[in-house]
Amino acid sequence: MLERELIQLNQGGWIVSEYTNRFSELYRLLPDVHINEEKKVQRFRDGMTLDIRSRLSLMTFSSVSELKNAALRVEMEQAEFHARRENTKRGRQEISRSSGQMSYEFQGKPLQRSQCSQSRFSAPAATFHFGASGSMNQPINIPRTVGYQGTYKGIQEFGRCFRCGSPDHMARTCPREEIICFKCQQPGHIATHCPQSRGASGSSSTFRPV
Repeated sequence: MLERELIQLNQGGWIVSEYTNRFSELYRLLPDVHINEEKKVQRFRDGMTLDIRSRLSLMTFSSVSELKNAALRVEMEQAEFHARRENTKRGRQEISRSSGQMSYEFQGKPLQRSQCSQSRFSAPAATFHFGASGSMNQPINIPRTVGYQGTYKGIQEFGRCFRCGSPDHMARTCPREEIICFKCQQPGHIATHCPQSRGASGSSSTFRPV
């Protein structure tokens, strides 16, 4: 029975040292088995696991002890390789779990722009309607922009004939040849040079008709 075990012996799930111990023990228990060292090395090699045996296939050994030491080195290298691979895998899993936790925390809570950024890109347009005081009948949409400090002074004069003040046409098509101020309805000047406006502002300068 021991002879059959010796013939069929293989490393299986043992480590190299356990396999070596059982291999040597069987030869001690079978003193009648006579085999030279070369064949013993070959039998010992044949019983090793495939990954270790393939690493040692191109090497020659003069004794089982020498083969055992080489197999132990291969086994140690493989253990270190598997340990590094497991550490790398564990690190990736930790990163994946951390990323998943961050994704869960922010789920349903999209980042919002600051109020300034929103107004910079999507501010509503200002709409102006001009009444019957001598201005345009149609509204003008003027888009707002962030940081705009200007005013809309003078917007009422936009689109009016500066000769007669009518919103129906421009000066180049005005039927009147003489310039009429649409503020005081007097000829000879335009609204921006109206003496009534100067008088209201306290200006003492005299106006010279155009």
